[in-house]
Amino acid sequence: MTDPNKLFTYCHETGRLFHKLRNPEDFKSSAKISCETRCRQWNGLYANKPAGAINNAGYYSVIINGKSMLAHRVIWKMVYGSWPDKNIDHINGDRTDNRIENLRCVSQSENLRNSKKRSDNKSGASGVTWHSQRQKWQVRMMTQSGKYKFYGLFKELDKAIEIRNAIASDLGYTDRHGIDA
Repeated sequence: MTDPNKLFTYCHETGRLFHKLRNPEDFKSSAKISCETRCRQWNGLYANKPAGAINNAGYYSVIINGKSMLAHRVIWKMVYGSWPDKNIDHINGDRTDNRIENLRCVSQSENLRNSKKRSDNKSGASGVTWHSQRQKWQVRMMTQSGKYKFYGLFKELDKAIEIRNAIASDLGYTDRHGIDA
C-alpha cells in the first residue's frame, strides 16, 4: 500500500488531511491523455486542498489506491509510523476531530467505555436498565475482563444511577461514557 505520507500532509492543529502535489509518474497515460496532462489536471483540482469526506458513520475517510480508508487510522500511521493494531478512539467523542491528541489506540472493550448513551436507553444512564420481572431498576456493567457484573436491583432510578456512577470509573469508564452526544 502507498505510504500515506507521500499522498497527504497532516495539520496537527485541525486534524485534517490535505492532498500533496502529485508527479506525472503517479498517473497512467492513455491514447488521448498524457501522464503530464492528467497530473496537471489532478493537481489543479486537488493539490493542497482538504482530503476526504465524512462517511455515513460520521468519520472522515480518504481514498488510497482505490480503497476507502478511515482518516483517523491513516493519521495514526502518518504520525506513529505503523498502522494501528486496535481501534482508534476519539477521546472527546467527536468523530471528525482527528487531532492526534484526541486519538488513542485501544481495545474494543476500552473503546466502548468511552461511547455515548445508546439511543434506546430508557433510564438515562448506561448500565441501568428496567428489570420487568422484578419491577426494579438493575445495575449491570461490563468489567475490565469483558464480562458483565450485576450490582443490584433498586426501586428508585436515582439510587441505581448513583450506584452506577460510583462504580463506573473503577471499571475504566470515561466521564463522557453514556451521556448524550
